[in-house]
Parts: sequence; C-alpha cells; structure tokens
Amino acid sequence: MNTPPAPAAHELRVLDGPQRGACVVLEPGRAYRVGRRWGCDVLLRPQAGDDGAELTLTLQPDGRLHLQVQAGRVRCGRRELEPGQALALPALQPLELDGVRLAAGPLGSPAWVALLEGGVPPPPAPEPARPDERRQRLQRWGRWLRLGGAALAATSLSMFALAMVATPAAPTPAQQARQAQALLASAGFTAVEVAPESGGLLVKGYLETQAQRTRAEQLLAGQGLAARLDVWVNEAIARAIEDVYRVHGVKAEAQPSGAGAMRVRTALADPAPLAAIERRVRRDVPGLHSLQPINEPPRHTPSPIPALDDPGKRVASIVAGAEPYVVTVDGTRYFVGAMLPTGHRIELIDGSRVELEREGERSAIVF
Repeated sequence: MNTPPAPAAHELRVLDGPQRGACVVLEPGRAYRVGRRWGCDVLLRPQAGDDGAELTLTLQPDGRLHLQVQAGRVRCGRRELEPGQALALPALQPLELDGVRLAAGPLGSPAWVALLEGGVPPPPAPEPARPDERRQRLQRWGRWLRLGGAALAATSLSMFALAMVATPAAPTPAQQARQAQALLASAGFTAVEVAPESGGLLVKGYLETQAQRTRAEQLLAGQGLAARLDVWVNEAIARAIEDVYRVHGVKAEAQPSGAGAMRVRTALADPAPLAAIERRVRRDVPGLHSLQPINEPPRHTPSPIPALDDPGKRVASIVAGAEPYVVTVDGTRYFVGAMLPTGHRIELIDGSRVELEREGERSAIVF
C-alpha cells in the first residue's frame, strides 16, 4: 500500500494587534485550539471586552484546513460562525477572533507580506501544464528538497512560535485582581474590593459573618491567588456594639442593615442615658459606618383597681358650677385635682363628663 504524501508545510500567523507576526507551524492531523483561555494550544493575549471566542484548526492529510468554532463568534470573510459550525478554510483566508485577525497558509508564502500589511489573500494560482517525465522527476527532487528545508525551518519556527504565541504569559497583578474580584462577586461577596499590592492581592471592604471570611479565603486559595484579607465583619461589629451598651447597663440588640451599617434596638422607659452611649459606640467601635438607634419603651401595665368595700365611697353625681366637683354616696366632695378612693385623679370636669388619670393611663366617665 502506498503511503499518501505529507501535505505541504503550513503555518498560522497573527496579522495584527500586539502579537502581530507571531506564528506557529501546523502539524498535519493535529487539532490546534486557538483562543484567550488558559490551556489553548495557541494563546492570544487577553483584552477587555472579548467574548471568549475559541476555534480549532486542523491541517488535514490532504492539505486542506478544517476550522470549527468552539465558543463565541468567529468571522471568516463575510460569514460569521457560531459555536458548532465548521468549514473548509481556504489557505491565507483571514479570520477574525475577538478582534484579532489570523490566517493559515503555506509556510513562507510571499503572500504573507501583503496580509501582514492589511491586504487581501491572492487568487489561487492557475493549474500548470503537464510536464514531461524528466521534468516531473526534477520537480519531485526539488519538492523533496523544499520539503526537507521547510521541515527544518518549521522545527525552528515552531519553537520560536511556541515561545511567542502558545506559551501562556503570567497574568499581571491587575489581571489577578480582576479575576479575584469576579470570583468573590460570583460567590455573593459584593461589598469588597480587590487591588494588587506588593507580594499579592489586598481585599478590603465588608463581609457579613466570620464564616463568609473563611469561605472567601478558601475560594482565593483554590484559584492560586495569594491575597491578604483586611475586611470588617458585620457580625463582629454588632457584637462590639452590644458590649458597649452592656457595659453601661443597657441591654441592646444590634442587627446589620448594610456594609458597616447597624440598627440597634433598646427598651428603656427613660431614654436619657442613650445619647451618651450612642456617642461612645460611634467613637469606639471600629468598622462602624452608620448607626440607627431605635428605643421602644416597655408598655406600662397599671396595677389592678382596688375594690371599694365601703359603698359610701362610690361616685354618686356631678355638681356643675364655677368650681365643679364630684360627690360620693357619703357626701364627700372631690374637686379637680383630687384623688378618688379608687386611685384615680380628677383631671377635668366638663358638664356630665369626668376625665381621670391613674398611673399614666387616662379614662373617662359620663353621667
């Protein structure tokens, strides 16, 4: 069985952008994954606004180029390909992947000069006339010599290309900070900010609980991101506020209402001492951004009204006049301001209406 001849050497080149001119020699039969994600065979530099487009490119044994889109959108000429779509890519046909122009074609082709300058691929060469047998032999020898030289050049160029294109560059501190910020935000930690610092990353802001702090540390460590957490924990701030109130003899309940914002509830009948305690809290509790004190005095329950064993002490009537008064059955007169036997103080006598007060509770009787 005759072994099919190997296809002519091909290369993939970057036509513009910061990696313009970088190239990699394509091995026949190998599928090259091209994109900006770590792990791609041909790694393009990340940039803001890219949509994560990826494709695979294969130089088939018959010399044809096969392209398939794996993610995002890839433009080929006037066509825009979506994930899963594939086509036979013409040699030297420019592609656009996340704003970067690429092309694949014969190694060392003169057409690369025009493509790198923004030109268009040349039209396919016409089919040559059939040569005689001697000329065929000479061409075969020349082709083998060219392929041998191309293979040697391909080896050198592939090593150079892998150093330029396929070797992943270490992420910059700013890129690591953006990665950490996105990682924490995806876990619901939106009140923190990540910035690069000497030796790693610095995380500042607010977390709700100590458990969240532990979780954030685990997430960052799991991605190999060395970070120092300088954060306030709302849970700890609330406990510190309650401690200040407790030292002053007041029971309080502190609840977070935002990043560093606290709502404090107390239940004092006399709120006079609270203002001084609140000033102390604002001064002494670190990480506190705002304080909302709420005092709800306890409801007062009056003592039971005493039963009157003496029927003569019951109210009998009201006497109107310049100085109205209430008369009990035994004839005793009670003017405004006087205390009735039941413990009620007369606040007002207006016609047949008597308004009373007992232990802070007001009531009325009408005759």
